[in-house]
Amino acid sequence: MKTDLPQLRMPDGRLPVITEGLRVYAIGDVHGCLDKLLALEQLIAWDARSAPGPTQLVMTGDYIDRGPQSREVIEHLAQVQDGRILLAGNHDVWLPPPDAAADDVIHWCRYGGKTTLLSYGIDITGHDSEKLRQEASEIALNLHERVPQHHRELISGLKLTVGFGDYLFVHAGIRPGIALGQQVKKDLIFIREPFLSSVEDHGAVVVHGHTPVDVAEVLPNRIGIDTGAVFGGKLTALALEGDRRWLLQV
Repeated sequence: MKTDLPQLRMPDGRLPVITEGLRVYAIGDVHGCLDKLLALEQLIAWDARSAPGPTQLVMTGDYIDRGPQSREVIEHLAQVQDGRILLAGNHDVWLPPPDAAADDVIHWCRYGGKTTLLSYGIDITGHDSEKLRQEASEIALNLHERVPQHHRELISGLKLTVGFGDYLFVHAGIRPGIALGQQVKKDLIFIREPFLSSVEDHGAVVVHGHTPVDVAEVLPNRIGIDTGAVFGGKLTALALEGDRRWLLQV
């Protein structure tokens, strides 16, 4: 499905534009939904046939957890050779290292990590809190042994932000009132408020995921494109070319 978006002026009154001669596609949170990702990639490829110049694909993070195909999504991303830019989401950096503290493993499992474990062949279905705590160290070590080196390298190499023209792409958002070059990692991958309710001029239109919404949020200073694919919603891509904007969704 393709939907044209109305143009909105930035808080300083300018029409935002992407880098001249470039078309950018930004994909929201995937969360282990490989089938939707593959379908959206096909839709993007079809849409990109009309691009007058080069295209750039940006993914805004949260490739794993909650959904059933986390391992498969990471393997797919490791195999594609199309120059896409992969940004880090909070769920991606939560993947426990082999020496992870028990509390970190428990927290990760409670917020979607169980499905990632299962995709790597580790089934903790039925574990209560006590059993999970007792086996946390073993779980972390077992996961480390099962995650291929090229998967770990992909996750450790994820970027925090990328900018094109008047747009900044990031997983969660930014801290209002702080210069873009001085933002900290925790905010870039975790923030919700005060970013979501801010009407400030951030110096760029911030394209982000992280906070699921039923319909993509298009505001003068930000565009939210996590439309809850893993919760039964659509997987969304925002397309930008010149001062035009449209959505592709599956």
